Amino acid sequence: TYTGPTVDPDPTVTVDTTHSVTAEDLRMRKSVSPAQFSSEAGSDIATFTLTTDTSEYVTAADLELVDTLPGAYCPLGGSANYAPGSPAECDPGGGSPPTGAGYDSVTFDATAGAYTVRFALADLDDDDTTTVTFQARMRDSYAGGSNDGRPTVSGDTFTNRANVMGATSPIAGTGESGEQEVTDGGSATQSTAAPSVDKQTKPRDPSNLYSGDPLVDCAVGTAPAYGQ
Repeated sequence: TYTGPTVDPDPTVTVDTTHSVTAEDLRMRKSVSPAQFSSEAGSDIATFTLTTDTSEYVTAADLELVDTLPGAYCPLGGSANYAPGSPAECDPGGGSPPTGAGYDSVTFDATAGAYTVRFALADLDDDDTTTVTFQARMRDSYAGGSNDGRPTVSGDTFTNRANVMGATSPIAGTGESGEQEVTDGGSATQSTAAPSVDKQTKPRDPSNLYSGDPLVDCAVGTAPAYGQ
């Protein structure tokens, strides 16, 4: 404890800080599993989860969920192969169908290198929640955009963004009235695993020693000559 003199005779120190909290009438949250991107067969399916909530003060109608999926993936579980060129790995039977809502439409923009995936959601009551999940194949190369045809490699990251849009109406007793057009968004990102090296040395076989040129038996302590 400091007990020496102070410049100000009053040693009291005041520190201020602030924290802001936002209240949202319509909220969308997004996540992805697994956390790491992998195009290795058997572990190359990503599951995206999109959760939409209303506050306790409003209901929501005419809800549309729009997901922008990068061209390093292809959507699975629908009624068609949505990838350009219809590669077999993107056949609809390769993954589970969406849950919570089916695909309303899926389009691919070759210039942007991304899919636009649309879901029509059911109306929500106040303090309500709905969850949509869909699956996508993690591919070993990009489709469309500036990286078209290039491989997906270690060090790449892949961000999937989504927005929910709808009309909210206040419930009775809030003192509010009128419909409001509301939009909220979220994103989920997968990273790639860093490369690693696993180096091993084969154990020395003492039963098969050879001390002649060009090999030298290290056990006898003879240093190899130059070039050996």
